[in-house]
Amino acid sequence: LMSVGIDVVLGWEGSNAEAKSLTVANGVADGAADARNALNQATALGVPQNRPIYFAINIDPTAAQLPAIEQYFTGVRTVLNPDRIGVFGDYTIVEDLLGKSLVSWAWQTSAFSSGKWASGAHLRQVETGVGVGNALNKDESYGAVDFGQWGPNSFTAAPTGTFNEPNCTTISGTAEDTGAPGSAI
Repeated sequence: LMSVGIDVVLGWEGSNAEAKSLTVANGVADGAADARNALNQATALGVPQNRPIYFAINIDPTAAQLPAIEQYFTGVRTVLNPDRIGVFGDYTIVEDLLGKSLVSWAWQTSAFSSGKWASGAHLRQVETGVGVGNALNKDESYGAVDFGQWGPNSFTAAPTGTFNEPNCTTISGTAEDTGAPGSAI
């Protein structure tokens, strides 16, 4: 992908994060194991050390499952720098983990989100099952110039700040007017 000018992000979907195996008792150990595996693979791929890894939690969580998910990310934090930890999940998971500062990056799926979007999400999965053989998803960044990507068009160092900071006077990059596709604004 990068050889044809496409930036990529890392998503980790390990068996330890499956709903059937997430428990408070095993959460820290499972999160740490997945983080070690993800870090080893990211290192082997040559991923810059300032780019996040999004850990997927593909469930519609109940309130009773949130403590196990939190323990899982507590385990991830024993291996990875907190600035590299992201979550892929629904609205409830994204809001919970961002609110408790267990993750620094968030990629929210529309699945299980009941039409709600977390304001802190860097990426939104807005449509699934598109493309060849319904194997692709449509993901979009909303307001996040840096959503953890790396490649020929990405950052060499993680930028700091956010769009809504008082000292933000310039934003570089391109955007498209959704009312007039193909037109830059």
